[in-house]
Amino acid sequence: MPGRRFTLERMNDPARLLLTGRFQWGAHGRIHSFFGLPVPNVSSEQPKRVACLAWRRIVGARNQTRLWGPLTGEAVAGQAIHVAGANGCGKSTFLKALAGLHTPVAGAVERTPAETLLIGHELPLSPDLDALANLSLWLALVSRSPVPREHCVAALSAAAVPIGRAVRLLSAGQRRKVALCVLPLADRLVWLLDEPLDALDSQAAFWLADLCNRHLQRGGSIVYTSHQRGPEQFPRHQVLALSGDGVRA
Repeated sequence: MPGRRFTLERMNDPARLLLTGRFQWGAHGRIHSFFGLPVPNVSSEQPKRVACLAWRRIVGARNQTRLWGPLTGEAVAGQAIHVAGANGCGKSTFLKALAGLHTPVAGAVERTPAETLLIGHELPLSPDLDALANLSLWLALVSRSPVPREHCVAALSAAAVPIGRAVRLLSAGQRRKVALCVLPLADRLVWLLDEPLDALDSQAAFWLADLCNRHLQRGGSIVYTSHQRGPEQFPRHQVLALSGDGVRA
C-alpha cells in the first residue's frame, strides 16, 4: 500500500496482535478492519476436535458368504462398544469395515480417517527391532504429530516392556503391549481394537483398562472385540453380538 506505513508485531501471546496504523474497532473491543481489509478473529483457544464414526445398514461378507448385517450404529464420545460373537462370525471383518479396510457389500460407513486408529489382532511388528524402535516406527506412520523419544520410553516402561530387547524375544503379551502403547501416543479420538486383551495377564489387563478409561474421559470412543470379559474396570457401555440376523443386544 504505497504511502501508508504500518507495523505488525506479534506479542508473546500468539492470540494478541499489536497494530499501528488506520484501523476500525468492532464489537467487544475487537479490530474488524485495517486499511479497509478484514482482520480475522484470532483466538488462543484450539478448535474442538470432532470425530465421526457411524455405520448405516452395512452388510459384511467373506468369500460371497454373508457374515452379518444389516448393522446400524455409531461410536459415541466417551463410550466403548464391545463387539461379541462366536469364532468366524466376522468380528474382525466388522472392525476392518469401520476402519475402511473392508468394503461392506451393502450400506455405508461414515468416518473421520485422521481420527481413527485400528490395532488389529495380527501385530505389524518387526521381529529384529527392539520394542522402542518398533513403537517409534509405528508412531511415525500413524501419529498426528511427532512423538518425543522420552514419551515412547515412558509408555513402554509403564507397560513393563523391556525397551531394548528384540521383539522376537518378547512374550506374546509383551508384544501386544508394544502395539497397545501406540494408542495413547498417536492422539486419535476413535480406537478400533481387535482382541486387545489377548495374551495379557491380569496386571496388563488392568493397565489396558486404565488406558481405555482415560481415553474415554478425554472424549474419545472405542469399538473393540474380545472373547474375554477382562477386569471389572474395563469399559463396556454397549455390547453388540454379531449374528447372521444383525446385532443382538
